[in-house]
Amino acid sequence: MENLIDVAEIVNTHGLRGEVKVIPRTDYVEFFEEIDGVYTKDGTWYAIKSVKYNKGSAIFLHLSPPATHLNHSS
Repeated sequence: MENLIDVAEIVNTHGLRGEVKVIPRTDYVEFFEEIDGVYTKDGTWYAIKSVKYNKGSAIFLHLSPPATHLNHSS
């Protein structure tokens, strides 16, 4: 996992459909619309299904169920 970039911090869950509230660590928040998914620190891959913007600095990501650790190929 040494070649990965830390792009956000998950701060809470949101709703019942797999959304998480994240604080982006980038000024270019549209970045989340341009990537297929994200890895968590434990190496689990989650595909991004949708992105919602909040009035504050947080955004909401709707994530797919987790895939196998660190062997995702997209």
